[in-house]
Amino acid sequence: MPTEISGSTGVNKIQSSAIEYGDLPTGSVIQVATDYDGDSITMSTSSWQTTNLSIAFTPKKSDSKIVITSVLNLFMAGSGNQHGSAQGQIKKDGSDLGELVWAWCGYGGTEAQATMPCTLIVEETSGSTSARTYSVSVRNYQTGGGSTFNPYTGKSSLVVMEVAA
Repeated sequence: MPTEISGSTGVNKIQSSAIEYGDLPTGSVIQVATDYDGDSITMSTSSWQTTNLSIAFTPKKSDSKIVITSVLNLFMAGSGNQHGSAQGQIKKDGSDLGELVWAWCGYGGTEAQATMPCTLIVEETSGSTSARTYSVSVRNYQTGGGSTFNPYTGKSSLVVMEVAA
């Protein structure tokens, strides 16, 4: 915040002072990046499928906290003898970063369907100021049922936030 100072001429002057990243109090948001994906993926196998949710991110500080949040629009349909299920996973540079969300519905006919948003939240210490890429993958865990990422009209999101530690 600018500070008002008085000069010898009696005219008030404004002194500008920039805040450095290192001066931010714990919990301050340093930067935020977002991505949205509305493309639909029909998940017919239990193999991980890469979505279009991806953010190239370079932390400003090596000791900050990185919070990664994704909200996935998922549809599941059970079959006659299997639950419907879908999984989502946050990855960093192509490797699993944290636990995944696992959405379920019942099995049977049309009563065994569910469409819902599922939230994944993972955090890590930045560790460096090196660039990295956060992304999201999805899969159908029980292939007897059906699953879809972004069914109908909807978007999923990915948010990466750097927070001062």
